[in-house]
Amino acid sequence: MTQKLPPMSAKPTVSEMIDRYTEETAIIRPDTVKNQNSHLKWWKREIGHYRVDAISPSVLIKFRKKLLGEKTCRGKLRTPSTVNRYFSTLSRVYAVAIKEWEWLENSPFQNISKLEEPAGRTRFLSEAEIKTLLETCARLDPKDLYVAVVLALSTCARRMEIMSLRWEHINLKTGVIFLYKTKNKTIRAVPLQGYALKLIRARYKVCRDEVGLVFPSRVNPNRPVNLRKPWQQALRLSQISNFRWHDLRHTGASYLAMQGATLTELSEVLGHKTLQMVKRYAHLSLPHTIQIVAKMNQALFKGCTTTKVSED
Repeated sequence: MTQKLPPMSAKPTVSEMIDRYTEETAIIRPDTVKNQNSHLKWWKREIGHYRVDAISPSVLIKFRKKLLGEKTCRGKLRTPSTVNRYFSTLSRVYAVAIKEWEWLENSPFQNISKLEEPAGRTRFLSEAEIKTLLETCARLDPKDLYVAVVLALSTCARRMEIMSLRWEHINLKTGVIFLYKTKNKTIRAVPLQGYALKLIRARYKVCRDEVGLVFPSRVNPNRPVNLRKPWQQALRLSQISNFRWHDLRHTGASYLAMQGATLTELSEVLGHKTLQMVKRYAHLSLPHTIQIVAKMNQALFKGCTTTKVSED
């Protein structure tokens, strides 16, 4: 049921704005609403009674301080990165209210800068750690965990992307995966090569199902398998600390950089819209960059090798 626009002489409240946004967005982008749900609930609870035009930059700064000072259900303070996400969510709601509903002319977020965020995490496995982890995964769960970990390392795909992967999204002949459920909501093609391709081909021969999830749950084949417990057990038995599943993605990206992949190539594989996110790997490709510059200098100055250079 579509909500009616309140008369503009009495501006709607933030709660009414969020409710309409949630209702309309749930139809066209249900995953977006699901991901934003906790943020929107917080904003409704804190400023839902305000009129939409009563939210000023000073009001937002006040509640930003509250976000930073509150502890989450896990007993930890929110990070600047998390607080920025809360602000980004409500800013998006305001943008829709301004552009599509014409409730306002300006957004209270337009003059608010983001909190400074720490540098991105770049924990990646050494060759010895990779060997140990893969051996442990193969021993614990060769059918699902081992293959999923190899796939994560090989393709640099996110856990969500791997767990939602379906057979109809894989071209086993050319070795390409088409990721439909991505963080950026865009379809991304990722090369599937080498050992990972061999494993997936072997898995397909056993599965012999042209549709469905690649990693289905044994309880409900329409849902992905839950690898949380075997993954934690594998880390514990491998004695690998300070490591998360997402760091498999960092590991694959780091080894790509060390093999000479450019920032543009890394961005394409990882699915980042800008190069800023992949600059954390730039130093790993330095040896390759040095070789390229050395070859360039050799080509440029071939005729200058015999010229004496004064050191005075």
